Amino acid sequence: AYHGGGIFGELSSTITVTNSTISDNYSTGVFGRSSRTINVTDSTIANNNGSGIYSDDLSEIAVTNSIIADNDGAGIAVSDGGAIAVTNSTITGNGARGIFGYRGSSITVTDSTISGNTSESSGGGIYVSQDSSITVTNSTISGNSAISGGGIGSHRDCTITMTNSTISDN
Repeated sequence: AYHGGGIFGELSSTITVTNSTISDNYSTGVFGRSSRTINVTDSTIANNNGSGIYSDDLSEIAVTNSIIADNDGAGIAVSDGGAIAVTNSTITGNGARGIFGYRGSSITVTDSTISGNTSESSGGGIYVSQDSSITVTNSTISGNSAISGGGIGSHRDCTITMTNSTISDN
């Protein structure tokens, strides 16, 4: 499957993954094209050939009490005004950034760890571009690598807010 090797939904779909594992798929673990909601709770999304989770077009992705690890692409990615909320989760070892948002996207990370992710450009842990924002609270961003901004990178009119968090060893 080119899109969504594990799960594919489009056109206002709601995708809910609970107490599950999505792994070792040829493409992205969970792909939502123009999907409005993707909820992942108490689950593992790992070792997929693309991103762990990807969606576009004003989508909302919520990851709670979960592990997103060792995917070839980004751990979680959203575009075009989408939102990502990561709570009490670990995003680790992903090959094209831990979390990636662009074109008016917002990323919120709370009580979580973003570690060991890589990027061949900027923002190994978290990266936003083009009028996007990052809010990090009570979280650790460490051991990520990139040419610049190993922990967090941003480009063009973005906002980064951190509270009670640690960025180290990137």
